[in-house]
Amino acid sequence: MIDYENSKNIEKPKAEKLGLILQDLHLEICDRMDKLEDSIDNQGWEEVVKKKQQLLRSIIKELLDQKYRFKHVFETEKGSIYFVSIDDNSLRFKKSNGMYKVEPVLSKIIFVDDKESVKIRELIDSSLNCEKLIGKTIIKSKFKEGVTPYEFCLAYQGDLECDESDDEIVINGFRRRGAKELDTEYIAGIHWGHKVTKIY
Repeated sequence: MIDYENSKNIEKPKAEKLGLILQDLHLEICDRMDKLEDSIDNQGWEEVVKKKQQLLRSIIKELLDQKYRFKHVFETEKGSIYFVSIDDNSLRFKKSNGMYKVEPVLSKIIFVDDKESVKIRELIDSSLNCEKLIGKTIIKSKFKEGVTPYEFCLAYQGDLECDESDDEIVINGFRRRGAKELDTEYIAGIHWGHKVTKIY
């Protein structure tokens, strides 16, 4: 692979030309984690946890070194790091108590300001009621520090279908993998993160 980061005379390709398929990337990461766990199975729980964290931090660094392959890369208040593909799929490395965990890929991410975030949470009460957002207009914010990320739909299950402009989005429903009909009563999950504090 060409080292674009350290090559002064080579123009770095745009994200849409070198974009990564996040579901494939997620599978590769999980495979590396499984192989590591198999190789250190007899070393005790603390050592397994330590080496898995070392691997995850190494993977995150690898991806940060290739940030030009993503539409957005950012960190939130609690230290979680998100990688967003050109088609708005998102891969999150959740950070809790100083430790990382890779989360499933979600098929759509948007960003909203504080006012819109409060409006969304009042409407759905909890992530279990995210279907209440179907047919509602959500006002989006431009990607910048201080906005809140909202992710929708487990990508391995299907895709969120919506009408979208630069300023707003209306969720129409969820289309399962291989399905012809649109499910207008199901979204397949929602996650809202903490505020964006660092953009890579």
